[in-house]
Order: sequence, then C-alpha cells, then structure tokens
Amino acid sequence: MERVVVAVDGSDHAKRAVKEATRIVEDGGVIKIVYVLEYGDVQEEARLVGSPEEIEARREEVLGPVIAEMKQLSIPYEVHVLTGDPGETIAQFVERQGDAVVIGHRGLSGWKKMMLGSVSEYVLHHVTCPVVIVK
Repeated sequence: MERVVVAVDGSDHAKRAVKEATRIVEDGGVIKIVYVLEYGDVQEEARLVGSPEEIEARREEVLGPVIAEMKQLSIPYEVHVLTGDPGETIAQFVERQGDAVVIGHRGLSGWKKMMLGSVSEYVLHHVTCPVVIVK
C-alpha cells in the first residue's frame, strides 16, 4: 500500500495499529497519521489546558511517540490533526487520501456497542479501500 492511513488516540490498540501500518506500507509509500478530536473535546481541551502552546503540547503527548517511531524506521509520514466525529472524519479522510486504513479495535461491551457503535466498525463499513482492524 502506498498511502496508509493510521488513526491514533494514544490507546494501546492505536499503538499496535501504528506497528501494523509500518509493516504494510510499501517502500516509497507514506503513512498518514490521523488524530481526531471530537468537537466537544476541543472545547474541553481548551478549558482544561489553556493556551494554544499548552494544547499543542498535549497533542504532542499522543503524537510524539508515533512520530518518533516513523523517524526511527525512516518511513515518510504526514500528521493530520482533525476535528469532528471520529468515525465520519476518519472515513472521509481515508476516502480522499488513503489506499488503506489501519485502526485499533476498541472492544466496547455488548450493550454499549449496540448503542454507540465503534469508530473501527464505522470506518469498516464506510470506506471502499482495505481496512485493517488491530486488537
């Protein structure tokens, strides 16, 4: 795959998704790292953290280890920090800019999954390219 999108959120599932993305990207390909903040999270982040510099530092906490791994492996990458509904936002991004997507599985409990669904499940059903869901 030439353009592999990987969704990150700092979770262990997302960390494993990054590892899988590095495995499947073709030589000369690029990994597009996507970090999505829900609309409410952006407001909450601003309230809790404060200045734009502090907000950026918090995002770096999630993105920093991923970027470090890309650099260590000499894999070309792009970082995209987006806002919106995570499932919809990731699916729309993948349809425009990805040949494949790697995303962590959330493992929601039965009733909660029925009520809320999961980001990985939404992406699986709303993109036309290959999807890898990592546990």
